[in-house]
Amino acid sequence: MARKKAGPFPSRDEVVRFIAESPTPLTKRDLVRAFQIQVEDRPRFKDLLREIEAAGEVDRGRGRRLAKPEALPSVTVVRVRSVDLDGEATAFPDRWEEADGPPPRIFIAPESRPGAALSAGQRALVRLRQQPDGSYAGKVLKALD
Repeated sequence: MARKKAGPFPSRDEVVRFIAESPTPLTKRDLVRAFQIQVEDRPRFKDLLREIEAAGEVDRGRGRRLAKPEALPSVTVVRVRSVDLDGEATAFPDRWEEADGPPPRIFIAPESRPGAALSAGQRALVRLRQQPDGSYAGKVLKALD
């Protein structure tokens, strides 16, 4: 079986941009595969990732996954701010420091199950997916109160 030809070693900016544009946090293994890093270049690549993390350009989250610093975890608790007439809720993270700036917008689509609608002020555990505009789309996993 023929081996894939290794691409050029990625620059710091390419790695940071790739992590920032990813809709989900990435593992080191994901990055090695994406940039086709050969075995002999992996120590150098790991050093590059450490430098990027130390500079604060990426954060290491749950499961040692790398993501852009302001990204929310993929599953989190939110508090519903309002619900429109169509049943779509807008929410914000339940634990948010005002020092971090304004909370990101989270839109939660209405549930198709009867009696599963959220109300303003209610907390819920949701699975988040970041949208291209920086907001988040959420799917309710469990209503908490």
